[in-house]
Amino acid sequence: MAYLLVLFSYQLSVISCQNHISITNNKNIDADMIISAQWSILCQETPGRGIYVATTNMKHLKIFVGEYAQNWRDIKF
Repeated sequence: MAYLLVLFSYQLSVISCQNHISITNNKNIDADMIISAQWSILCQETPGRGIYVATTNMKHLKIFVGEYAQNWRDIKF
């Protein structure tokens, strides 16, 4: 699982670089990439479930997580 997480994080970093989306230094994988990759893995493992990312950093996480990145105070169950 850890290898897959690092691989997905790297792929997201490459995608952001190719699309000229400045998120982090090209040589680093930051926390947003790791969180987005973890979200992607969980979505694949549990299709059809609403998996949200609770955050205060909407700017970067919305790029890869989309509408599932929510301010943690706004998430209602």
